[in-house]
Amino acid sequence: METKGSCRTCGTLGTISENARVHVWEESAVVKLTRLVGDCDEGECPTLYATDRGTLVVQGGLLTDHGREIPPNEALVEVPFELIRKAVRGNLV
Repeated sequence: METKGSCRTCGTLGTISENARVHVWEESAVVKLTRLVGDCDEGECPTLYATDRGTLVVQGGLLTDHGREIPPNEALVEVPFELIRKAVRGNLV
């Protein structure tokens, strides 16, 4: 049996299997996202979200030409500086 979840210790997201012993897995429901600031209202622009887990999520263009080794469960995204500035000016983060 497999379910999706995250490690309570380090926050790593993944699939929980009966044999997984590396992380202390915690089964999770769908993460609730609250839009903090974005460049448009249609959902297809760079956006900063708060989660119900006390973390931030960034929506932006997937950056693939960076030359860095990134773990398979992670990605680099690119957002304009102004998006972060808006969030800071609005005391959203």
